[in-house]
Amino acid sequence: MVPGYGVGLHRIINIKLTEIDSFHQRGAVDPLLALAIFVMGLVFGSFLNVCIYRLPLGLSVVRPGSACPKCHKPILFYENIPVLSWLILRGRCRHCKARISPRYLAVELLTGALFLACFLHFGFTLAALKYCVFGFLLLGLIFTDAETHLLPDKLTLPGIVLGLLFSLVVPVNDLASQLLPGLVSLPVSSDVSWHLLSLIDSLLGAAVGASFIYGAGAIYLRARGVEGMGFGDVKLMAMVGAFLGVKLTILRDRWWGFPLFLWCGLNVPAGVLPVITNRRGTRAAMPGSQPQLLSAGTRCRSGFSSVAWR
Repeated sequence: MVPGYGVGLHRIINIKLTEIDSFHQRGAVDPLLALAIFVMGLVFGSFLNVCIYRLPLGLSVVRPGSACPKCHKPILFYENIPVLSWLILRGRCRHCKARISPRYLAVELLTGALFLACFLHFGFTLAALKYCVFGFLLLGLIFTDAETHLLPDKLTLPGIVLGLLFSLVVPVNDLASQLLPGLVSLPVSSDVSWHLLSLIDSLLGAAVGASFIYGAGAIYLRARGVEGMGFGDVKLMAMVGAFLGVKLTILRDRWWGFPLFLWCGLNVPAGVLPVITNRRGTRAAMPGSQPQLLSAGTRCRSGFSSVAWR
């Protein structure tokens, strides 16, 4: 190896990233770079479609390769180009002409738009990566829940871990970060303390989100005698809390987008009203997870503003 090659390459990369960040801060966006980010989002959206279809069935998302669920013919690589293939094939299988759900097109476009929005807001930063991952998981859970009423552990559990890990590099800046420094003095440097406080905020968010939903489910089960929700809802809100912290999980800044309270507004009447009116014969479960999923998505906007100053 050429002496100093690694150091020189590291400096070049840092210079290029600095140029990109300053270019972004001046309000100018390279159209080719933005297009590349959007295309990358389309590719991840195509993979997300595989997850949405296979995870509820307990299938691997890696093998076998993509195939038509109707005739089971393998889908060739040129038939699996995000967006374009669906449009060219007019939403039908090339072999058996079976209809391909427009959900595939919608997920790819939404994921591409999500990645592009994060890049335009944050530039090349870890905050952009964090919200790309969070939005990716939310999109997968929204469409999986809508189609199967399931929230796969392979999306929620890794999501909890990723939310906690991201808190170490992208400050959550929630209750612990704002209150604890004035109450206790941590025996560590300030550079280390914000990492710890951010992790505490993330842990508190996960605990509060999960505890609230678990408690609501327990009350519903005791009052109605039937399970109102699966444990997937608990893990979902733990994931949301790990990414957003306590405040953005349970509170609101405007009229929309506080996952726990919106969930209560739509689910509690469905569960409590029959009990009040003594309709003992009613055994319907609580509505699905769409309210808190959609609301959690809107919290990304508040999350954007909460980290924009860093």
